[in-house]
Amino acid sequence: MKMTLFRRSLITVLILAAFTPVTALALDLFVDPNVTTDNTHFSTIQSAITYANNLLTGPTPTTTTFRVIVESNNSTPYSGPITLISNVPLIGRETSRTILIGTSSGPIITASGVTGNITIKNFTFKNANTGISLLNNSQVKVANNVFGTGLTTGVQVSASPNSSIINNVFYQAGSAITRDQDIIVTNNIFSGNQLAISNPAGVPTANVTYNDYFNNTTDGVLLDAHSFPNTQVQNTDPLFVDALNGDFHLLAASPCIKNSGNPSGNPSYPNFFDSSTFDMGAFGGPDTDTVPLPVAGLKSETTGSFSVSLNWIQNNSYLVSGYHVYYGTDTTYTGTNAAEGTSPITVSGATTTSQTLSNLVSLAVTTPDPPTILALSPMNNSLLVSWVMSSGASGYKIYYDTAPFSAPTSTTPFFPATVSPFTLPGLTNLQTYYVAVSAVAQTTYHIAMTSTNSGGSPVPGISYESVFSTDIPFTVGSPLESLISNVLSEFPEGINPYPNLPNKGCFIATAAYGYYSAPQVQVLREFRDRFLMTNGPGRAFVQWYYRVGPGAASFITNHPWLKPVVRAALLPLLGGAYFLLYTPLPIQMATLFCLVLLPVFIIRRRNSLRSGGAR
Repeated sequence: MKMTLFRRSLITVLILAAFTPVTALALDLFVDPNVTTDNTHFSTIQSAITYANNLLTGPTPTTTTFRVIVESNNSTPYSGPITLISNVPLIGRETSRTILIGTSSGPIITASGVTGNITIKNFTFKNANTGISLLNNSQVKVANNVFGTGLTTGVQVSASPNSSIINNVFYQAGSAITRDQDIIVTNNIFSGNQLAISNPAGVPTANVTYNDYFNNTTDGVLLDAHSFPNTQVQNTDPLFVDALNGDFHLLAASPCIKNSGNPSGNPSYPNFFDSSTFDMGAFGGPDTDTVPLPVAGLKSETTGSFSVSLNWIQNNSYLVSGYHVYYGTDTTYTGTNAAEGTSPITVSGATTTSQTLSNLVSLAVTTPDPPTILALSPMNNSLLVSWVMSSGASGYKIYYDTAPFSAPTSTTPFFPATVSPFTLPGLTNLQTYYVAVSAVAQTTYHIAMTSTNSGGSPVPGISYESVFSTDIPFTVGSPLESLISNVLSEFPEGINPYPNLPNKGCFIATAAYGYYSAPQVQVLREFRDRFLMTNGPGRAFVQWYYRVGPGAASFITNHPWLKPVVRAALLPLLGGAYFLLYTPLPIQMATLFCLVLLPVFIIRRRNSLRSGGAR
């Protein structure tokens, strides 16, 4: 029977599949403390490494290859200790903004007994006994890192002869590199360290070359002809952009740029200027991150109803070629309407520090619903106003007056606000204020900027372009305002309790009960508002109490044994306040009537008993 065409095709595919080599799957594991953990995203570096290790060494080891990519975390550094495994490189997203810190008791990163190749690159190390410890490894590459202040030792290398330390900055460490063999140390900058490179007896330095040494207490090794200083280059100051604030990019006048580094190596060096450029330091070589630092100091100034002028601080890195101005009606800055214009605008030249956005258009908006005030909280010379945000509102107006009002007038003051809660400033303590909120709808543009490096395709925060700067909202066109919210009243309180009791005035009670939100404290405060502050003698008593109360509260806090005594003393006052606040008026009147008649009854009863005894 003849084989059908389908069967012949199927057999051919199976034979080809059987003899085709299988390519291992590559998988990146991303570390970001702000993401939800799943199979590719982790909140800590070690958890990502452990996940890869479990798959690589489990009962059925995977053939997948892994990289751990650590997102930048300039505001909240990652902490050690971190233990590496074979064949899993550790890569920071941005050298300057991906920060690792440790403790005084051990290294931040340890690679011990690693048999495969690993790379550690694009991090800033701070505040630890040791940045990286390499012990008994086959091949480890440390590249494009900054070892900053607070390190006793930058990199410690023991029994790891194939280690290479390339294109790093060592700044104000104790010992930058300690070693026991002639490892590759090239294209690094050593600045302000106590010891640059250890020089054990009998250990050669043939592979220690093309480095810059500046202002170290001891360089440690005999400098070769390619390292700075040499006969041609005497000024070895690397000229960092701003080392004190963590910017170790290089200025255009730096001796460490443009062919200063080791020309041998990978031809895929980023070609910022030409194919022969090899920089020293953390931002040169094939493993450098190409993301510049974000634009700093961005400010806006309105120049018309539909235009805004932007100013920022120049990025002095010699690699920066210009800036991008992003804008749109949401924080993606891409725009949702063709009338919004083209984003981003390219600003050529690193020295340019201003740009004007013109011809912005007002898009259709609708009048928002009135908000609802939730609470007014007393503060010193101010009130904290909290409200329910209105859908579609771009801002709010906080109206206030010393007399009740149902609608604002031309004489009713207001403060503009964008978020709840909002502190209403400039008020008089113990003066009652009536407060309302309205919602305003207006076309709002969001503006942000990035700096760009030359040499590649820019992608914000990924390659050749920084992350977005601080967002600046900017409104255009005429606003539409809602009716006002409900009106609440409250008065600011002049003196903050001591010690650090949260801006409320029941000092002694708060100290006695331990916290302001205690129900007993709230009863006394309400009694003050409803019965004392509504008349002259009561207000005079409150002002006197505000003078003496903080000192008494301090004394009680410093002598805890007094707290139960004061609580017992406050019980009659609490009982009276609770009675006046929460019992119905008829019961209060009946109780008062009984209290008035009780002495009469007692006196008459006593007289009666005496008369009876006389007979």
